[in-house]
Amino acid sequence: MKKLLLVLFATICLSNVFAQQDKNIELAKLLLTSFQKNDFEKIYTAFDTNMKSALSKEKLKLIWADLTAVEKCGDFQKSGDATTEKIKEYDVVYIPCTFKNTVLKMKTVFNKQNNISGLFFVP
Repeated sequence: MKKLLLVLFATICLSNVFAQQDKNIELAKLLLTSFQKNDFEKIYTAFDTNMKSALSKEKLKLIWADLTAVEKCGDFQKSGDATTEKIKEYDVVYIPCTFKNTVLKMKTVFNKQNNISGLFFVP
């Protein structure tokens, strides 16, 4: 009976972890779509307090414009399948992004409250 309860508890815990990962992947995909639509307000509202003080909506707009400039990465073309990892208390989602001139990964870091605590475009 104890083994059955332990297995049931572990199953519930694991399903919660996977559900959270799926939710974070969907949030990261929405974030990428918001970049493509130039909806920087939606991105900004998902930030935690530290990110809001570090990156304004205007800075987000400038970063995306610089990133997609012809002489840099070029126009955004498509995204690939997301992957996830856990780093300390943070959930991290990577989405491969194909631009005209290069491929980068959008790295989105989520805190326990599902707010964005980090946002990077990495090789």
